[in-house]
Amino acid sequence: QAIYTVTGGAPGLGMLAWVITGLVSIAAALTFAEIAVLFPETGGIPTYLSRVYGPKAGFLAGWVQVVLFYPAMVSALAVACAQQAALFIGDGFVVPCAVGVILLIVFLNTLGSRVGGGVQVVFTICKMIPLILLMVFGFLWGKGHYPAFSPLLGVNPVSAVGQLMVAVLFAFEGWTAVGAISGEMKNTKRDLPRAIIGGVSIITAVYFVMNLAYLQVLPAEEMAKLPAPASAVAVALFGEAGG
Repeated sequence: QAIYTVTGGAPGLGMLAWVITGLVSIAAALTFAEIAVLFPETGGIPTYLSRVYGPKAGFLAGWVQVVLFYPAMVSALAVACAQQAALFIGDGFVVPCAVGVILLIVFLNTLGSRVGGGVQVVFTICKMIPLILLMVFGFLWGKGHYPAFSPLLGVNPVSAVGQLMVAVLFAFEGWTAVGAISGEMKNTKRDLPRAIIGGVSIITAVYFVMNLAYLQVLPAEEMAKLPAPASAVAVALFGEAGG
């Protein structure tokens, strides 16, 4: 929704944003993977900055992550989760649901890396299943066949590209944290680049194909007005099928 709002309902620039930002993220992932292989230590970005620029830079980076970056990221994701859940439980439960999600994630992580990793795998599978279903049935049952790259521009691209990249990068966020466990990997040189680059590549492909599938069901200008385009696409697909 944020992508097509920024583009003024023009799908072309939004689709290009996924590709361009995905390529930029892959380039960043290559750089990050190389640094992580050079310093196969637990800690991630604070550790790398300490090794390259000195302990003060690493210390400040660590505090920025603890005080600003991760709390803001977790809060944003929890609110997004609660807003999606509000479609089923009502708008009055957004804040309690968001708080509950944060507390649940904190509790699961206190149980150890094995439990946290297992839960993450389960959540990822549970998230991918509906996305794959939407993509498959979007192409099979979608009767709109709205253009994906035309019109290319609906607004001034100079002012829109930066906003688009911020929105897309938020969807890609998370791969930089993989380096934090590089010291615990058995074969860091082999596994870490695969995890980072492969993860970013898969995310780019999934979001690009998913948006193509959405545009088989709803036009971009309509999705720009919807708070939850995925839910609207699901209703349009399975509601019509059920009817």
